[in-house]
Amino acid sequence: MNRLTMLRQGGGEVLALGERVAAGDVPETSELATAALLAPMDGAPHDPVHHAEGDPLVHTHMVLGALVTGDGYCELGAQARLALALAALLHDSAKPETAQTADGRVSHPNHAPRGARKARAALYAAGLDPSVREATAVLCRRHMQPHHALNSHDGDAPLLRWMAAISLEVPVRLLLILASADEAGRITPSPDDSAALLRDFAEGHELLDAPWNFMDRTARLECCRGADRDPRYPTSKPETGPLVTVLSGLPATGKSTLARSMDAEHISVEDRLNQGMERGSAVQASRERLRQVLRDGRDAVWDATMLTRTMRHQLLSLAEDYGARCAIQCCELPEYERSVRNRKRPEPVPDDVVADMLGSWEMPTFDEALFINDRPARLG
Repeated sequence: MNRLTMLRQGGGEVLALGERVAAGDVPETSELATAALLAPMDGAPHDPVHHAEGDPLVHTHMVLGALVTGDGYCELGAQARLALALAALLHDSAKPETAQTADGRVSHPNHAPRGARKARAALYAAGLDPSVREATAVLCRRHMQPHHALNSHDGDAPLLRWMAAISLEVPVRLLLILASADEAGRITPSPDDSAALLRDFAEGHELLDAPWNFMDRTARLECCRGADRDPRYPTSKPETGPLVTVLSGLPATGKSTLARSMDAEHISVEDRLNQGMERGSAVQASRERLRQVLRDGRDAVWDATMLTRTMRHQLLSLAEDYGARCAIQCCELPEYERSVRNRKRPEPVPDDVVADMLGSWEMPTFDEALFINDRPARLG
């Protein structure tokens, strides 16, 4: 069985559990342990002080119980309940692989973003609706933030800026419900009531359910990047310069076809590889071509998978240094359709390679570029 098939099966197992939780049925810990994505949490190291309840799987079971009995969950729509159930199941799924022990304490650096990538990969492979999948991944990636928000953001404007950025990706209400369940699902000497305080703040700024309405795209970009500005005001900065569009998507999702249809210089690393260039040389030549196009003041489209934030940042920073406006074009097809198209290629990308790509896939976020096109619709 190849790794892509294993991802499909693992995602299907978790999806079935999530649907049960969304209906109010919380599986026992022993049943959770039979799911491939959750099993590694059984007996994995956990901090004995902040998680005296036991290992990450015990914590996950407690979070699920707190979720379905907590305030506001039953009143949500079906998709929101499913996204929260899946996030509760998967939010700590990367703790086993990130555990670090020192002086009798256990930490799990970067387990939230790694868990988000695991959730996205498995749920995409399982065929889940993209809006629910991305809401789940966002909740996994951000689930720790409410616990630290009041200390990390000094004053109303920074807190509002942080919350406004979240609201573009997922309803703030859902993140705070997850944070409350996460807190209720652990035994700790220092319980945290941040979620309740943040809920009052969000409600006062009409941010519990609706996305924040930034006055212009540049204001949104600067606030999402953490600039020291109030999100309630515009920037009045004109949008000028050539447009660089970076395509982002798995193989066989129509990127090259789309790029060739655009009225812009088509820059493709793959085309140079097909001409016999080594990868390093192909990337360098493509970047130099982009510089020349920007010096000429012309638009360009960069045609490659560009699945990770780091890869996109390197290119977008180069374009911004030349005064370009930047866009990310998300390219996605359902897995079954992408797989059929891939098999029809002269040289299909092997399933194990696709599985590796899925494991690193990060959906473009609103702090990356002025335009984020065709990102899955925000839930709610």
